[in-house]
Amino acid sequence: MGQQVRVWFARTGAARPLSQLNLRKSIRQAFFCSHLPFCNTAPGKSALHFIAPLEAGIESNTECFDFEMPEAFFDPDAILGALNSVMPAGLQIFAVTPVRHSAAEIVAARYLLRLRAGTKGCATAEQLLRQTGALPREVTSGPTCSTTIYYQWIFQNTRSRMACLDLTVPCSHSTGFAPSKLFAAPGGGKAPVNVFSVCRTQFLLPDGTVFE
Repeated sequence: MGQQVRVWFARTGAARPLSQLNLRKSIRQAFFCSHLPFCNTAPGKSALHFIAPLEAGIESNTECFDFEMPEAFFDPDAILGALNSVMPAGLQIFAVTPVRHSAAEIVAARYLLRLRAGTKGCATAEQLLRQTGALPREVTSGPTCSTTIYYQWIFQNTRSRMACLDLTVPCSHSTGFAPSKLFAAPGGGKAPVNVFSVCRTQFLLPDGTVFE
């Protein structure tokens, strides 16, 4: 009997610029080098199923893929050790769990954006977010929605022109999600903020709890 396994990993540093295709190739190669047993898949199907993979240039501490292995071989610590010993630079396995939720249950993803912007830039960024339908989380009934982007400022240091934004993006927006496009200057021209760091931090379920 097969056991559905979910492998959680962080993507940072050298792995950040990898395209989806190259990221998948790197992980598949590492997986097969680990010699972990897995159940046979249908012809033409991959043994690994990646959940909402990111575009190049975005870091994440919430990446995962699923696979099925014979139940008798399910040992989270052994799987974690076997994969980390062969994973390429910038990819670090931090947890191995049984599959508890279907990927189809994910309704939103949270991101942490670090910006270079002064008072005027932050105000303009907030205006642009509102034009996309975004609203501050404090005035909403819940943290997730099928159509609305939610945002919350973590801090704004106008003297050093630094700011940090917590952004919750519904799955309807997450395919090919490019945060910099949210802050594009109307009609072209120089963007009001410089998004210099983007990290995905969570997947969310409909009730606002964390996907696992």
